[in-house]
Amino acid sequence: MISQGKSHTEHSTSFVARFWLEGHDQNLVWRGHLQQVHGDEECYFQSFSAMKAFLERVSGVHVTMNSDAGDQEN
Repeated sequence: MISQGKSHTEHSTSFVARFWLEGHDQNLVWRGHLQQVHGDEECYFQSFSAMKAFLERVSGVHVTMNSDAGDQEN
């Protein structure tokens, strides 16, 4: 849903995201890397919370996740 009255300044930034698996057999772990396209910022991470913290720091936008939109397993 798009809000008609926005109280924050709209802006966007682009990132290149890479994800890969590391480890052996039952000890696999997802790792990731984000790089800002038009900037020098980049981050390697192993968790959603680390990725979110990087995006918040770079963008200046802090997002509160509700329990329905967080890390869920299917």
